[in-house]
Amino acid sequence: MVVNIDSRDGWLPLENLVKIKLSGCKNCVYVPMLGQLPHLRELKLVGMPNLKCIDTLFYYHSRHHSGTINETSVFLTALTTFKLSVMPNLEE
Repeated sequence: MVVNIDSRDGWLPLENLVKIKLSGCKNCVYVPMLGQLPHLRELKLVGMPNLKCIDTLFYYHSRHHSGTINETSVFLTALTTFKLSVMPNLEE
């Protein structure tokens, strides 16, 4: 997983992140695919009133070959803390 930033090469690798806190994301309607971060130990999602669902794209990564799914892997194996707070519309 990489994020486009304003730098020389334009991309920042995120594979080694161990903590993420997303807070006050009032317009956020979905959670990004954080399951691809193998070293993530702590994840806090706070103040996301428009978030309704944390779907399987958050947890899983599927590898596609020739239009078919060959393998689905579960990620977030290093996760020890997962906090959800102030999400009044979260349904699933």
